[in-house]
Parts: sequence; C-alpha cells; structure tokens
Amino acid sequence: MSTRSWTATIVALAAGIGLALYATAAFLDSAAWVFGIVLGLSIGGMAFVLSATPQRWRLPGAASLVIVGVIAVAVAGSLARFYAIHTGQDYATPIKLAIQCVLFGLIAITFVQARQSGKDCRGTTGRFPIAYEHFAGHAWRNGLIVATSLWFAGLFWVLVWLFATLLRRMALPDIPYPAAWPPFIPALSCGAFALCVLLIRRHEQIVAVTRNIAFGLFTALVPVFLILSAGVLTILLLGKFLHMAYAVSASAALIGLVGLGLFSVNTATILIVLVGFGLIAVNAVIRDRKAKDRPSVFMQVSAVLLLPLLLLFAGFAVHAVALRIDQYGLTPDRIFGAVTTGVLLLWCLGFLACLVAGRRWAIYCRRVNIAMALTIAGLTLTLQTPLADPYRLSAESQYRRLTDGVADPKRFDYRYLQSKLGAAGWKALRRIAEDSGKADPAVVAEHLDDLHDHTKAWTLPLTPEENDWSVRAGAALADADRVRRVPATLTLPEDIGADTFHEHMAREVVGCGIPGRFECLITPVDVTDAPGSEFLLGYRDGDGTLTLLLLERLANVGGWHADVVLTRWKGDALWSALMRQDIQAVPPRRKNLRVGDETIELYQRYDH
Repeated sequence: MSTRSWTATIVALAAGIGLALYATAAFLDSAAWVFGIVLGLSIGGMAFVLSATPQRWRLPGAASLVIVGVIAVAVAGSLARFYAIHTGQDYATPIKLAIQCVLFGLIAITFVQARQSGKDCRGTTGRFPIAYEHFAGHAWRNGLIVATSLWFAGLFWVLVWLFATLLRRMALPDIPYPAAWPPFIPALSCGAFALCVLLIRRHEQIVAVTRNIAFGLFTALVPVFLILSAGVLTILLLGKFLHMAYAVSASAALIGLVGLGLFSVNTATILIVLVGFGLIAVNAVIRDRKAKDRPSVFMQVSAVLLLPLLLLFAGFAVHAVALRIDQYGLTPDRIFGAVTTGVLLLWCLGFLACLVAGRRWAIYCRRVNIAMALTIAGLTLTLQTPLADPYRLSAESQYRRLTDGVADPKRFDYRYLQSKLGAAGWKALRRIAEDSGKADPAVVAEHLDDLHDHTKAWTLPLTPEENDWSVRAGAALADADRVRRVPATLTLPEDIGADTFHEHMAREVVGCGIPGRFECLITPVDVTDAPGSEFLLGYRDGDGTLTLLLLERLANVGGWHADVVLTRWKGDALWSALMRQDIQAVPPRRKNLRVGDETIELYQRYDH
C-alpha cells in the first residue's frame, strides 16, 4: 500500500472512530458505558495510529482492540460503582480515570511496538523479545508524537473557530459556530490528530534529534540537582531535620501525580515532583544503546551520587502520606498519593540496588525501568477494580474511624461521604445510621438529619474549615471600605453574611480590599425570575480579570446563596458599567443584561 493510500485509510478510520464517539454519546443511555466506550475507542485508536504500518498492522490492530475492551470495561465498571445511586457530579473522578487509562494505553502499545521491533531485528517469533533500546525509543517517540498531535488538533479548531467568527462578523449570521456541528466535531478532531501522527512518524530524524536534545538538557541538570539536594541534606544535618519533618507532616493531603491524581502545591507534593524530575534526569544519563553522545564519567558519577538523595526525598513523602492517613483516614486523593509515592520509592530502591553491579549498573537500571512500566500499567487497572476501588476503601476507612471512636462525631465530615465518595459513601452513611459504634448516637443522628434536609451541595452544612473562611468572607462583605457599594447609600440585608459563601468562593471574597488582591464592588440587579432583588458582587485582580457572583435569596432554604455567573464580556467595560450602575435586565428571559446599547449574555456556570 502506498504512503498516500495508507494516510487516507488511517484518516478515514480516525474519522469513523470520531463518528462512533458521537453516536455512543448520543444514543447510549448509560453514562458509565458512554464514558468507558468513548475513552476506550479514543485511546485504542490513538494506539493503533501510533504503532501500525502498511506492512505491520495485524499485531497493533489486535492489541488496540484489546486496549479498547479493557479500558471500556474497567472505566464503565468504575463509574457504575460510583454512580450506583444518584450522588451528584464529581468531575475529578472521570479525569483521574482518563489519565490512568492514557498511561495504560501508552505503556501497553509501547510494549507491542518493542516486541514488533524485536521480531524485525531477530527474525524469530519463538520468544518475547523486549530490548530496552526498542522500548525506550518507542516510549520517547510516542510521548513526543502525542503531545505534538494534541497541540496540532487544538490549533486546527482555533483556526476553524476564528474563521467562523470572522464570517459571522461580516454580516453573515447564518454561518454556524463549530459548536453547532455535533456529528462532525469528534470526526474532524480524530482525523486531524491521526493526520498529525502520520506526518510526524514520517520524519524519524527530527524525532531522534529532539530526543537527543532532551537527553542532553536533562543530563546537564543532574549536577545542578545534586548540588541543590546536597544543600538540603546539609541543612537537615545542621539541625533542621525536625523542622523538615514537621513541614512535611503538616502539609495538606498529598494528591498523586504521574497520572494517578490531580496537583496540589504542598511540601509533600514538592518532594514528589523533585523525585520525579530526578528520576527523569538519571534516566537521561542512563539512555539506551541507540542514544548518541554517551554522557561523561562526571555526569554518570553525579547520577550515582544523586540516587541516595532521591531516596531520602521519597522517604519523606512516604512519611507525609502515611502520617496524614493515620491522622485523618483514607481518601481517594491520599490513596492515589500513596500509590504514587510507593511507585517512586520502589523505583529509587531499584536503581540503588543496581549500583552493586558496578560499571554495569546502567544496564540493570534499564531493566528496572521496564519492570516499573509494567507495574504502573498494572496499578492503573487495579485501581479501577472493586478490590482496590479508592472510593470503597476510603468510605470503609472513614466509617471505621467514626464507629471506632477515633473521629469526633461533632467534627466528622459526614458531607464528604455524601458528596465525594459516590455510592460507597452513601452506603457508609446508611451503615452509620444503623450503627454508630462508639460515636455518640444522638450527635450522629443530628448530623445525618442535617444531610437529609439538604439535597443541594451549596445548601449542605459547612465543615469547620469552610465555616472559618465563610465567616471571614462575610466580614469582608460587611466592610464598606473593602467592598464598594454602588450606589454609595446601598444597604445590604442583614442576613447576607457568613452563610452566603462556601469555601471555593469565600477564599476569593476574603481578598477583597487587600492591596495586591482584589478590587470589589456590590450593586443591586434583578436578573432572575425569582421574587425580590438580587445583588451582583464583582471582584477583579491586578490583571483586570473580572469575576461576578450572583447573590440571590433561595425560598427553599430561607437564606442567601452565592453562585458564580459567567459572561463573555471581560475587563474594564463591564466593570465601568457596574460602577455607573448603568446596567439593567433584558426581558423576557432576564438572563441577559443591557449596558448602554450593548447586551451582555449572562448565565450561571452550569446553564447550557
């Protein structure tokens, strides 16, 4: 098959996968299976385009189909367990599943490519040839191609959107935005991605050169990393060890990196990032047999000396996660963090054990890399099974902490079980209602009744930490010197205060009027169909970014509620209109505002 014919075939296949994604989302009722099939098809298609050639497509095709099936079943099962009963949305769960599945798909197809390369070189099928140079070469190549292709697909849609917007501005209002092309968006996106993958694969020299440049840059970081790490170790030996231990143990709950969770800036996470970068730098020194420009003896010695320091950092991170779990029990984030720190600690130990081989240490480190790749691929799937389901394990841990008398029932976060742990959390709440163990049954019953009376996340009782932020936000709002009134004679209802804000917005309101934080104002405006007035609270930072909160009275709650509203207007124009109070609602929807002769589309965050 010619290159042109192969390219047309792959792009057509990718477009077909895109249409299948749309059909799955449009016609399948199960949200769990929709996400599982969409994710499986996307990653399986990506794996096939990365690995197949006109002469070698059967093995990659079979492997890609296996990847589709494994991911679809695993993800659908995970989400089905999470949403077994209606528990509201948790957007972090699908994101974590997606990152884990991308890792699994890339690692799996890299092994298939390495086997294919080994067969081509050895001319045998009687063994399972996985040479490190093949594995490392394909791993680097896949990562570079995927990152570039995603960037290209994004650029493709930016270009389409710009032209569509330009045509609409040229008095052609019938030209639809790309959002009005639902069947074609996934097909065009997949086709653009596949085309970019094929184009990059045709320029292996560029990939190889970029790879060598990256190796050189990371290798140059090794002595710098070593000097800084030695400095930290020296400070610890000079008496700051206890301070370091306190800083690590007092940090917030670790949120796993490397695809197993989200990102949170705290001491433990900084240590994990350092260990991760350190291992990448050491691997840049190790390289593989195909890599040119063998690193100097000085760089190799620096890498060897760096390994014990990386183990020290990993040990502190393990201590942080273990202490946090011991103090507050398991949560999904802490489980992902524990898995991440465990993997990195095991990696460091494996590299250190390789040093006993003397000059051949790099060869054994390459074997450790292959073993750790298999470990990560296995863990990403294991965490999606009922046995290791982080949400089930977390719910069990929190249940035991309360019923064993470890947690104070007055301060126990019942809401976390209800809103963050899915069906497992609801099951734990039912068990708590039946048997509170050593906890005070009267106190437990009171909190459970509170949860029963509040069906919306924003009306749930606040945790102690959230309550502290909300009280401070209420104090800021009541201070006319910090939040400007428009008009200046505006008097706020007395019941607008601490109970109006939850933590995610209270932290911002607390910054009102503080130099270098936010300039804030509040003005009355009637934008909903509910009786009575509402207020718009606006704050903007030093860059001019404007955020609006709609404060409205909720009849079913008997109090005020704040919610973020969005608008396509940004910057000084809307802020000036708010300052002049030159703003009014536009009937009949009363979801738009008029500023002079202009109409602003105003909508709540989850309106569609």
